[in-house]
Amino acid sequence: MGPYCQFCDQRCFLPRVLRDARLVLLATCAQGMERDRAKAGQDHTTALNPVTDRDAVAQLVTELTELETIARDVTTEGEPGAAREDQP
Repeated sequence: MGPYCQFCDQRCFLPRVLRDARLVLLATCAQGMERDRAKAGQDHTTALNPVTDRDAVAQLVTELTELETIARDVTTEGEPGAAREDQP
């Protein structure tokens, strides 16, 4: 089963992947979509469908992983790719 929407009292949710790669349930009713846009910045029509958009989801996860690696490198040494002192 699944949760019921507070706006339409139906199970109007679809699984979607947001820009930050989170898998969430987004509403399909008008009021639920409005709330999703306000809270998540996307609704079920603009977020990725994990079933039909598999390649796009994989690309998003790859890009975010690469960005996290760069951010970690910059945070640890100030320059991307710089070795930390505790690493050879």
